[in-house]
Amino acid sequence: MRVWNVEKFECVKTLRVGRLPGVCAWSSDGGLLAVDTSPRDPYAVTLFDTSNFKVMRVLAGHKHYITALTFSPSGCLASGGRDGQVIIWDTKSAKPITGLQGPVSERGKSEVVDLAWSPDGLYLAGCFSDGSLILWKVRKGKLQEEARWNCGGGERVRRAVGAVCWSRSGTALAAVVNGRKVKVWTVPDEQLNRLRSDMEKLLSGTATGADVKVGLSDTVMHKIERRLLGR
Repeated sequence: MRVWNVEKFECVKTLRVGRLPGVCAWSSDGGLLAVDTSPRDPYAVTLFDTSNFKVMRVLAGHKHYITALTFSPSGCLASGGRDGQVIIWDTKSAKPITGLQGPVSERGKSEVVDLAWSPDGLYLAGCFSDGSLILWKVRKGKLQEEARWNCGGGERVRRAVGAVCWSRSGTALAAVVNGRKVKVWTVPDEQLNRLRSDMEKLLSGTATGADVKVGLSDTVMHKIERRLLGR
């Protein structure tokens, strides 16, 4: 895995993390880099200190490959995997603060597709391969389910919900369904709002995975914010 200086477009460090990594995340202060694998455990998270890019901690707890990583504003790390587990980690002690199992259907456990903290760190949203989107609120170190929505698609459609993202103010939560449609909820009102057709066209049918996530963060969510605020 290579770390790049995007201003100079040069590689500043090559990290050896075992298998080819799939997801990674930076802490809000840039001091930590989390990678979804470890040389000794492909199901663990490796934390690097970005001042020297040395391994700080290895977080072991998942039973399958990790598919989502995200830091809260306070520095806690949330991870999700193909085992359907969502785990919140204390990055200083390398121990889980809390964890839970995602949806289980007749087909088995649903994989975690994406996770996203609200800007204030009070909510965590997670989308799963069965098409469900779950909103948890953090209370006394535990995740309590606040709402659950079925976004369609289902197990027959791979990664039915491709990405989840918050508006900058934390008043709106958006999810991409099947790489084409964007569904938006206002939080905490939890009333579904659909984007107008011109906003839906911002995402093409070929945009999936990381491309969809970037599209939501940089383009769509800004327009959502302005519309919710009546600007």
